[in-house]
Amino acid sequence: LLPPGNLGATLPGLTARLEMDYKKKIPAGTVLLITTELDSVEPRKVWMKASVSDGTGTTFATGRALFVAPNIGKQFALLLRWKDGFGQRQRQEPTAAAAVTA
Repeated sequence: LLPPGNLGATLPGLTARLEMDYKKKIPAGTVLLITTELDSVEPRKVWMKASVSDGTGTTFATGRALFVAPNIGKQFALLLRWKDGFGQRQRQEPTAAAAVTA
C-alpha cells in the first residue's frame, strides 16, 4: 500500500470530499471501534470508507472520503505564468509613469 500520509506523490493528499452518515447517538462511556477501508485507488485519487461502531454490531456512523494528490506540474506552470505576468507589469509601470511626468 501507499506510505502513511502520502498518495504516491511528493506531497500528502488533500481531502477533496468527505461524506458522513450519522446512524445513532453514541451513549456516554461507549467504547468505540473505528475501522477504515481502502475503497479504490486511481492515479491521483484515493477513496476510503470508515465506520464507527461498538464492535458488537451497532453502527453509529459511516463515512466516505476522497483524497487527491495535487497536480504539481500544473500548479508550477500557473505559478510561472503569474510570475512572468507580474514581472511584465512591474517593468511597464515605470515606463507609463515616466510618460505621465514628461
